[in-house]
Amino acid sequence: MSSSVKVSGIRWAVLLAAIVIGSVCYALFADEGARAGLSYAGGLLLVAGAFEFGAFNIRLAGRVAPQLTLSAAVFSYLVTVVGLALVLIASSPRVVVGWAVAVGIFVAMTIWLGGELWASRVPRVATEQPQVPVNIRRQDESVSRSTRSKP
Repeated sequence: MSSSVKVSGIRWAVLLAAIVIGSVCYALFADEGARAGLSYAGGLLLVAGAFEFGAFNIRLAGRVAPQLTLSAAVFSYLVTVVGLALVLIASSPRVVVGWAVAVGIFVAMTIWLGGELWASRVPRVATEQPQVPVNIRRQDESVSRSTRSKP
């Protein structure tokens, strides 16, 4: 199992635990009750969906057309920002608790970026050996040929 798969699984497990624990705590202790818990979970899921959307687009572009990877990243960022703005505009204060959504977004960003930083620390093992061009000679071959006596 590759390290990125392990980190992704751990990140999703931590995110799920944050959703359950935070939602229950908000539902029990916040003045808004279950609305705050669901708003918090919604903020977490919005961030997770946005990151997954961007990562999917970048991986797809990297496989299909590597020269478009940066364009895919910028497009994903644009769609994410517009999508989140539309969700916040459409949400009603009677249904969504704004501060709980903000806390959920902050917690999800911390978990997700922490996972990304952790994944970047783990060394990756190369699966293929680099190909050496045939026309490059080894150093000792060129030295031994140049030191031979000429007839």
